[in-house]
Amino acid sequence: MTTMDKIMMLVILLFCNISKAVRIEHQPVDRSVAEKKRVHFTCTFKDINDNMEGKYEVIWTKDTYIISELNGFNLKRFKFENLFAEKEHVVRINHVNRKDKGGYQCHLRYNNDILLTSNTGKLTVREIPSDRYPLVKLDKEIYRPGEEIAVSCVCENTNPEPTLEWDPTTQTLLQSTIIKKNDSLIWIEATVIASTAVNGLVLTCLLHVEDEPVPRDQSKHLDINNGDFQITTTVLTTTVIQHEKNLSLTPQITNYEKDSNEVDFKQWRLLVLIITFALTTCVSFVVIVILIVYNRKKNKLYKTMQEKCEASDYSTSFLPEVKREKEMASMSSNAFHDQATYETNDESIPFLLEMNCEQDSKSMSSNESIDQATTNESTSVQLKLNREQHLASISSNESHNYATSETTTLLRHRNIKTKYSLSSYIGPGPP
Repeated sequence: MTTMDKIMMLVILLFCNISKAVRIEHQPVDRSVAEKKRVHFTCTFKDINDNMEGKYEVIWTKDTYIISELNGFNLKRFKFENLFAEKEHVVRINHVNRKDKGGYQCHLRYNNDILLTSNTGKLTVREIPSDRYPLVKLDKEIYRPGEEIAVSCVCENTNPEPTLEWDPTTQTLLQSTIIKKNDSLIWIEATVIASTAVNGLVLTCLLHVEDEPVPRDQSKHLDINNGDFQITTTVLTTTVIQHEKNLSLTPQITNYEKDSNEVDFKQWRLLVLIITFALTTCVSFVVIVILIVYNRKKNKLYKTMQEKCEASDYSTSFLPEVKREKEMASMSSNAFHDQATYETNDESIPFLLEMNCEQDSKSMSSNESIDQATTNESTSVQLKLNREQHLASISSNESHNYATSETTTLLRHRNIKTKYSLSSYIGPGPP
């Protein structure tokens, strides 16, 4: 056997001796505690040698889960106390709630090994109903004589189960009482016939809880008002005063008589809403009427301007045409007059020549006959030249008048095109 093997054997023997020597003197025990109270579990070890002092640690578990923040435990409620001198280790739970119930164990760990594990201490939590219970309920608020009044008292179903009952005075007037429950609630039901005999009846329910010495209670009060039973709630809950616990008192109105001169704010609010709606409707109507009248006037003005523009465009395009027709008529008249004059002159030229020739032949001597013939011939040529010049003048006037009429027609077409182009650009106007 080598030296290394001997050393390992010595370590194993030492570890076995340590584990056999250490034992748990006090194990965790079962505990039962009321909700919102405090509880603790304790483990005490014995025969821990000097080699283990300050080198071991104690781990607490709940239902095999290590009590730590990683596992969802609130370490503000879970507190650990390690008294190494007395070898006592404690876990304390403050303000116990229903989720804290379960099994708790302590474990001794040394050199990263679990040497000892304690027994399981079981925690039982006695549940307390919420402060809002009991609740007295009626099936409706107003009753008439002869109707059946159904009243119930409700409480949270806890473990241990609470007890509900009617106040002895209330129980004498109720016809029957039935106890019912499910997984979350427990309640009692009773009935009574509405009559003058139950006028002013106070329906009181009592709640008995195991950890509360004084029962809780709540009441409802029946009043007759104009033949109807008006339901008002009178809270008469009794609170148990415990050591180091704050007590708060809240005043409540048990009954209330409405003053005849009191202002009904609901009616006033409704009246204000109606008036506001009416004013809004009137203002909207007036605005709509003003808009309609404005649009009509606008359309009428637009139509009037459009008619004026059309009349102006018509006169502008019509006047040059009338002027042109007048000029054409004047030109035709002048041309006819010139033509007639020309024809008359053309027909009278031979006659005048003959007349001149006869007069000249009579006055001229035989010696001058040759010169006279020459003069007549030159006169005839001169008349022909005058005729040709006259015809050229008439042709020039007709060409000038025709060019003027064509220019007028072209300008008219341009005005018409400009009108239509402007109309298409501006648009048809408002409807």
